[in-house]
Amino acid sequence: MPRYSAKALLQRDLFNAFLLSFAEIDLLSLNDIDTTMLFLILHEAIAEKRYLFPRERVPKFPWFNLVLPELSSSRFRLFARMDRESFHYVLSLIKDDPIFSNDSFCPQAPIDVQLHLALYKLGNDGNASAYKPSATLWGVSEGHFFNCTYRVVTALYRLRNRVICWPDEIARRRESMINHDRGGFIGAVGKLDGTDIVLENKPGK
Repeated sequence: MPRYSAKALLQRDLFNAFLLSFAEIDLLSLNDIDTTMLFLILHEAIAEKRYLFPRERVPKFPWFNLVLPELSSSRFRLFARMDRESFHYVLSLIKDDPIFSNDSFCPQAPIDVQLHLALYKLGNDGNASAYKPSATLWGVSEGHFFNCTYRVVTALYRLRNRVICWPDEIARRRESMINHDRGGFIGAVGKLDGTDIVLENKPGK
């Protein structure tokens, strides 16, 4: 179910109230003209504000420069879902993508930071992947967490033709033999995010 901001809800309620009262408005009445103008002024005032209430300050924590470098290899994998060598390899593949460049006066976070956030997001599901607790853990805002994940996914997607390819005949034959030995599937080249299920009886075709 989609969630709406307090600003969006207020704009919706104001618009609905205007529609309900519009049916009773006498356009020749000065008082009703004043009411209409008041609705329009309120709507414009709300639209001009980016936030209706003061934003919550996210406590900062030195994750990236103090904690991550000191983590053991196994603990690093918990947060990055890969070892340090693989992390730096992926970083080298995406670091020159134009999505990490902008002309804004407010520079983006370092690309390795953005990659860490994206990998943490992609490596979790359910409540663990929710933006608010994840952003609180890493000491960033939810919007920043989302933007970093979006940029990294975009950069990775642009590499699809470079890193995703159909194996050649020799590789297909080798993979088919491996899969047949493991699970009895004949002619299967591979599987993604799969779980082996041991069946008591062999299924039909």
